[in-house]
Amino acid sequence: SRVTDMMSRHHLRGLFYIPITAERGTMRAAQIRELSQTFEVGAHTLGHVVLTRAHDRRAHEEIFGARKWLE
Repeated sequence: SRVTDMMSRHHLRGLFYIPITAERGTMRAAQIRELSQTFEVGAHTLGHVVLTRAHDRRAHEEIFGARKWLE
């Protein structure tokens, strides 16, 4: 992507939080693996929900489910 190319050229580090699904789409597994070769990648949520509006159980499932998926 243009952002990661620019960051690499300027020797900038970055952390990208990636949801499994999002309204505008998200990255494929191969893209995430490639991104993780240069930058740190973290789990966002399963469905890009607003966690402050989610019930505790749903928030827990979103956070820990995404972490498990990314690992």
